[in-house]
Amino acid sequence: MEGSLFLQKINKPFGFLSILLKGLPMAFLAGCKLKEINHEQCTTKLKYKYLVTNPFSSMYFACMAMAAELAPGLLCIMYVYKRKPEVSMLIVSHRSFFYKKAIGEIVFICKDGNAISETINKTIAENKPQIFESKTEAFNQEGILVGEFYFTWSFKAKT
Repeated sequence: MEGSLFLQKINKPFGFLSILLKGLPMAFLAGCKLKEINHEQCTTKLKYKYLVTNPFSSMYFACMAMAAELAPGLLCIMYVYKRKPEVSMLIVSHRSFFYKKAIGEIVFICKDGNAISETINKTIAENKPQIFESKTEAFNQEGILVGEFYFTWSFKAKT
């Protein structure tokens, strides 16, 4: 099944850490963690602390966006990992909505794994760039929705 090699890699000791250090060192410094990943969804988390704070004693919106983007980003990477032909991916836009102060541990959930896989398969089958918008929801420790993040991805098969 597509993505299984990536799941094996990321679930090894230091697998997620190596991805952060190689490709997203700021996410490592901020303390982004992988809570769960499978073919359907990815959950990341970020804890409120000094490095991610803003002047209003809550989590800085850019740090939240980074952790929110990591969830669909890992799903995208999973489905393009070692694909033939190779598929490039790029975020072309982002929008977010904030509903409550983000303090404590915030969990970011993206449930778009199947749709991302379908979009990438379509990109390869049609040999045309495809656009996909992912959604990530952010919840505080009480399970209250604190924000929503939408990332528009562009996928293109390399020939």
